[in-house]
Amino acid sequence: MQQYGTPEEVAVAAVYLALPGSSYLTGTAFPVDGGFAASGVIKKDGA
Repeated sequence: MQQYGTPEEVAVAAVYLALPGSSYLTGTAFPVDGGFAASGVIKKDGA
């Protein structure tokens, strides 16, 4: 996505994980990083 997530976007993921509908999810990491981890790219400020 070539952008950092906003606090609101991260909060939406946290709220989803706190809802009863997500109770079936266990033992999984969900990076909320706009795809940076999957792409292998780390964006530094000023770069």
